[in-house]
Amino acid sequence: MPEGNRMKRRILHTSDWHLQSMGDKACQSMDSLISLANEVEVDLVVIVGDLFDDNRVEDELVSFTIEQLRRLQAGVVILPGNHDCLIRTSVFERPGFWNEDDNIRLFRSPNGELLDYP
Repeated sequence: MPEGNRMKRRILHTSDWHLQSMGDKACQSMDSLISLANEVEVDLVVIVGDLFDDNRVEDELVSFTIEQLRRLQAGVVILPGNHDCLIRTSVFERPGFWNEDDNIRLFRSPNGELLDYP
């Protein structure tokens, strides 16, 4: 809805999910959060740190998480945190998981970067 020259946007800002293993309470909370975000029609979800509890989580959990995030009807931006930091062995550097062609975008540059959403 336009307001002057601006469109109203709904942005869901969240952090510190600390996903550790399949079926933990954080996984259940993620399912509820995604359902609610779709229900209220958010335009963008921003996850600012510690999506995962550490970089040693199982691939199955990473796949599940991506699958769940793809359920979102909005774009998703993820900023790695101090628990899932963006290092060479980061969960976000695993080949074949984080494709930039879907609704999930990652901040990867330690010097900062701009992400453009139409």
